[in-house]
Amino acid sequence: MPDSSGSLVEYYKRFSFSFPSFKKLTLTIFVLSLTIIALNLSLTTLISLGIILLLPQLLRFTGNEVFSTRRLLGISLITILLYLFLEALEKFFYLKVKSPWIALNVLFFLLYLSYRALEGKRKLLVITVPLLLFYLVNKNLLMLLHSFLGLAIVEAVLQVIDRLGFEILDVRGSSVIGAYSKAMLAEDPRNLEEIIVRHSEKRRIRLSLLSFWKENKPIAFMAFPEFHFGPFKNVGSSLFPFILSKEFRNRFGVPVLVFHTATTHRVNLASQEDLKRAVEIFLQLASKSKRVSVSPPIHLKCNNIRAWNLFLDKPQVIISFVYTLDLGLEDISEEITSALRLKRDYIVVDCHSSTSPMGDISPRPENDVGNEIIRCLSKLKTCNSFQEKGSIRVGRASLPRIKGEVGSSGVWFLELKIADKSLPIVLFDANNMLLEVRKKLGEKHLIATTDTHEVAGRITGKGYTPLGSRLSFEILENAIKDASSNALEFEQVEFRFSTATVNLKVIGEKTINYFKTFTGRGLRYSTFIFLYLLTSPLLLLA
Repeated sequence: MPDSSGSLVEYYKRFSFSFPSFKKLTLTIFVLSLTIIALNLSLTTLISLGIILLLPQLLRFTGNEVFSTRRLLGISLITILLYLFLEALEKFFYLKVKSPWIALNVLFFLLYLSYRALEGKRKLLVITVPLLLFYLVNKNLLMLLHSFLGLAIVEAVLQVIDRLGFEILDVRGSSVIGAYSKAMLAEDPRNLEEIIVRHSEKRRIRLSLLSFWKENKPIAFMAFPEFHFGPFKNVGSSLFPFILSKEFRNRFGVPVLVFHTATTHRVNLASQEDLKRAVEIFLQLASKSKRVSVSPPIHLKCNNIRAWNLFLDKPQVIISFVYTLDLGLEDISEEITSALRLKRDYIVVDCHSSTSPMGDISPRPENDVGNEIIRCLSKLKTCNSFQEKGSIRVGRASLPRIKGEVGSSGVWFLELKIADKSLPIVLFDANNMLLEVRKKLGEKHLIATTDTHEVAGRITGKGYTPLGSRLSFEILENAIKDASSNALEFEQVEFRFSTATVNLKVIGEKTINYFKTFTGRGLRYSTFIFLYLLTSPLLLLA
């Protein structure tokens, strides 16, 4: 689940749904249309069905970015289901129902509302003219009055939402809705990011890179960006793990494991521009890295909290990989790292691999779990055993590209051996893992996810699906085995480390609250439209 401060995908997952596949939609519509024709074969029925099927697709050819053929077929399906219901009322309950008129009116409102809310007043003639002509030809004045009343309600509500947008976000409310929908449906984040950037805040963000070199050539990298990979799909920094991996592969020909540090949605990057800047800085860090000594891995267990730790010497830094097998955890707060840094320099990695259906805790300094993490990691005093060199082996495996569960990078395996101690790390490109699955995988490996928000909103009705929701335990276990077996033999390497602190624009809690306020109030006003849409056909039954 998104952290308690809220995220933009939260409302998308609550108030949306997903249509079936194109093939299923087409077959369902065909069967339902034949059923309607069987119940009432007439010229009016055929013309009505033709309009219901063709009018939405006509809009597709006007170059709309948001509505795909499948989504427009979904609107036709909703209308046909209503049409069939009304025909059944007339056939089996002997009610005189104006089925085609009511169905066409509902189609008209669905299309008008969608395009008016998402694209302003463009293309509305394509929607209104055919239907109004159809009503006039049939001299159906009651339907005309019903349509104009509905339009008046839609316009009144949208005017209120527009003013609400100006009041909260300094932009028309319908522009916010359109930008959000383009980001979610057309995967075009530019308009939404423009709005976010207006209200973003600059923050000093630390970027750190631990690298492994052999004969002055890199073998692998571990990246620790101290910003969050959100809010969803390709907005902001959601695709950062994938993009950084791609750039490092192109530049150096070796993998980079991108870890989710202790951060919340408040430090999502505001735009693609900031993401690109962060990528460039990491590429520079790779070229400027300096030799460093690293301790053998040290394991800590404190009640519910566990952590693998690496000490770095000159600079003195502790890299802590925090996880649990007992609790549902969601986004360790960046405030935890700030509290620890009052005494020593820490990089805190949130392994983000245990989410529970019973609810997750977001560790912060003010709650018990957050305090437990601080107390546990504070036990790390000093380390006298450092090595300038060690051994690593790296492997990768693919996971099934199951919608909503797996990001683009699959699963990475990196085993680090320092002195006589070994730390095998498995990094899934995913957003969390079910706690029960994490328990079954045990502690043979340090298991983490990137917390990619590439998958957020892929399945509507859910913000994301954590690993183990649809992928079986056996598939995940085999993926770890494959990645491990694909790893080459241990190679002797030297350790290098580099870090930089830069100004980047982040969404910030204030902007999150702006969007939550706008969405909450806007939805309340929108209920007037949906109430009219649902109840007004009853007035036309007689």
